Amino acid sequence: MNQSISRSRSVKFLGVILDSRLTWREHVVVKVKKAHNLLWACRRACGLMWGLRPKVVHWLYVSFTWPSISFASFLWWPVCQMASAKKRLSRVQRFACLGMTGAIRTTGAVEALTGLPALDLVIQGGVRLAAHRLWSLGC
Repeated sequence: MNQSISRSRSVKFLGVILDSRLTWREHVVVKVKKAHNLLWACRRACGLMWGLRPKVVHWLYVSFTWPSISFASFLWWPVCQMASAKKRLSRVQRFACLGMTGAIRTTGAVEALTGLPALDLVIQGGVRLAAHRLWSLGC
């Protein structure tokens, strides 16, 4: 456990990091770091003139990174409304968008070029879908 993240005790249970105060901060930090590492692995497989096509990088991002980040989001989705979590999630999204477009890192509004929704909105949409499924089952 990283000492700078929190001083509370935490435990990992079924892939979800629970701390004693249920702030979910450490869980978000770990998920963002794993997603960033996954995207770096994809970025190493492509360059400006060679490697994976932007369509494939988009597919990899949507198919692997989104589910990796949003795993068990039904529990921790309220933290997505905090500015610090939104900023961390938008950094991951921006990094993926730079890989998709091949743009340089100083390019502004690269997310608009790809047409991807904000990652915190994707997570909240998944939670709403899960809540609707539970409600329709009578839970």
